[in-house]
Amino acid sequence: MTEEHHEHGGLDDLHAELDTTPTFETAREGDVATLAAVLDADSEQLHARDKYGLTALHWACDRGQVAVATLLLERGADVNALEKRIFKRTPLLFAALEPGAGELVSLLLRYGASLTAADHKGWRALHCAAHAGSVDVVRALVAEGADLSALTARGESVLHLAARGGHAELVQQLVQFGEDADAAQLLDVRDADGCSAADVARTVGQTALAAYLAGRKSS
Repeated sequence: MTEEHHEHGGLDDLHAELDTTPTFETAREGDVATLAAVLDADSEQLHARDKYGLTALHWACDRGQVAVATLLLERGADVNALEKRIFKRTPLLFAALEPGAGELVSLLLRYGASLTAADHKGWRALHCAAHAGSVDVVRALVAEGADLSALTARGESVLHLAARGGHAELVQQLVQFGEDADAAQLLDVRDADGCSAADVARTVGQTALAAYLAGRKSS
């Protein structure tokens, strides 16, 4: 597996020896009934962490388990619990990294998930969604007030991340958002390597996307 996959993919690739205690296994597998019984017997399991510093809610969000996440949040799980050992991510960041996680992200936002929480690389939920190419998640986050001008620790904008992934529809949506909100001139932002989003697209072989971005910048 590549470093990029490890950094931004699912957790299983990193965690070869998963915690198989009922709290975490049921959260991963989507077994709502058994998890509810576990919590009925021991409510402290709601806040328990495995050896990686992950709660059941982190695992539910990584696996896209909406029903499990709903149960945990209804029982009082910390929606902004920070995974402390590896990536420093909240449940929302894990959810936003998964394509098609619009329903789960909306659920977390309803329970007060922070839009400004950032991981060890300075990625917020909006950056994670841009990396995943999730147009619906990006729209939901922006509608809740996510800052389009926020940059990662390397100075990357959401447009950089979407361009690197070749997510053409999302790139177009972000450009439109930038124009509507007059957000920090996304087309002009340069990362730590001095690259604009158009430069990044060109570097990874997304020539059509690079041409589109260059054209928008000159128009």
